[in-house]
Amino acid sequence: MERPDLIIIGAGVTGLATAKMALEEGAERKILVLEKSAGLGGRLATRRSPPAIFDHGAQSYPVMSSGSWHAFWKRPGRIDEWTDAEGVRVGTSRAGMTDLAKHLAQDLEVLKNTKVIRLTRTPSGWKVFSETGDSWETPRVLLTAPVPQALELLKGSQIPYPAGLSQLVYDPALVILLGLDSSPAVTTPFIRPKQPPLLSVTDQEQKKVSGTAAWTVVFDPEFSTRHFETDEVKVKTLALQEIRKQYPDLNIRDAQLKKWRYSRPSRIWPESAQAIEGYPGLVLAGDAFGGNGIDGALQSARTAVSLLF
Repeated sequence: MERPDLIIIGAGVTGLATAKMALEEGAERKILVLEKSAGLGGRLATRRSPPAIFDHGAQSYPVMSSGSWHAFWKRPGRIDEWTDAEGVRVGTSRAGMTDLAKHLAQDLEVLKNTKVIRLTRTPSGWKVFSETGDSWETPRVLLTAPVPQALELLKGSQIPYPAGLSQLVYDPALVILLGLDSSPAVTTPFIRPKQPPLLSVTDQEQKKVSGTAAWTVVFDPEFSTRHFETDEVKVKTLALQEIRKQYPDLNIRDAQLKKWRYSRPSRIWPESAQAIEGYPGLVLAGDAFGGNGIDGALQSARTAVSLLF
């Protein structure tokens, strides 16, 4: 690839959407996305555990606030619309939420398994260094990783940033994926449990993601914080006890634990994206800037494009 006009660090919703929008505004632009993991989408995450399939991060996106992105994702037979527990009209992907990220990434240059460890200034912009020793030069860099990870990169690169960014913290989430022997009698794919520590339940079969009975159960921040570092076997035992208190008739076949250290920002930055003063072409973005969820990540991407070009 020729010298990119922009390097985006992180292939979550904000990173991929920023790349897509930047190319729509300037088809001649060259954009490179670097992602440290083996997958795309960040919290647009789907786990296949035959015969069950689970979305275990974001379960949906708001149709109205997503606007043109809903039209972009809504391909025949791929997207369903539902009303969630709060009465909001949402969209879900039958192929799993990861499919939305894959659709975003079409025609983009994305390097996976590429962890960025340092940034340095150059006369014409920036040089980006990866853990494996590769490097790239570019006039613009966008950081879309969770804020604590982005700040670690800035610290390691000796780049100062607004002190308030250190106050942006995230709630963790412990998630239990339940394979069930039979489908529970529920009328909606999205369930709001009556009592803590259960935060949400999603019926993946009703959501048309899984071809067999499967639930994704998310625990609230208090329970998740208290048990995040607890032994996995013990956590699963405690979590199943809490699930059975509210749903004693579930026929559970198997249970898997998923941990999200940066599940949801508990504080939101007042700007939708943040340029680093004194360091032209360096911007931070993500759902801690635009607001919680996929719509917040998309709003942050819009602002990032305007700051970068």
